Amino acid sequence: MKSWLLWVLVSAALAASSCTHAPAQIAQVYSQISQHFDPQTKTWSPQWAAFVQALSNDGNRAFDRLYFIHDETGMYFALNKQTWTAVDRPGEFWVGRNDFHVPGGVVPLGTWRAVLVTLDGQHVEQTFVVSTDTSRDPVRAAVTLIPLPANARSYRVEGWVNNYLVWPQDQQGNVLALQKVVGGQFSVPEGASSIRLYSYDKTRAEGLLAGPFSVQPLSTSADR
Repeated sequence: MKSWLLWVLVSAALAASSCTHAPAQIAQVYSQISQHFDPQTKTWSPQWAAFVQALSNDGNRAFDRLYFIHDETGMYFALNKQTWTAVDRPGEFWVGRNDFHVPGGVVPLGTWRAVLVTLDGQHVEQTFVVSTDTSRDPVRAAVTLIPLPANARSYRVEGWVNNYLVWPQDQQGNVLALQKVVGGQFSVPEGASSIRLYSYDKTRAEGLLAGPFSVQPLSTSADR
């Protein structure tokens, strides 16, 4: 894999050899409907995630606005740098949100448009299809996080699936190391103050989310 510096030098050479810039692009769109359990209200509700992988020769800061539009119903979501979530990985830049709450709890099916607008006013778009029908969701049990007496940092989960990810966060909201768990018992790392649970239901092609759940702070020697 090229180093960061080499990538910059190659990009500079290509830019110097031509006066034109390739237009911004949407490389692909990611969309997933999840069922979310809120521990505060003890209720389940649909939650929609939608992201675009954005490409621009002018860098990741070239993008200004993003729209997700369902023309048939007129429903749309508008995002900007203050309201979207950006995921910047080596060679990939994604913008969108993972927590769209759709009015009425039903995401319209069929064709949607993702429209990305750059700072200089360029519009690029790509269509994608939402096919998971949330109007016939099964009745789901409440999810309960139970601390294990033998270890203050260990927990088991009731009302949840057997194969899932545990997503711990500290008090500032920083994500700590993700854990893949098989079974109903796991331990949380030092520094975690809350956790979220995630799994994917292949039979329904949708995600399952639960949380955030508060977890017990790790005792220090001063507390003993």
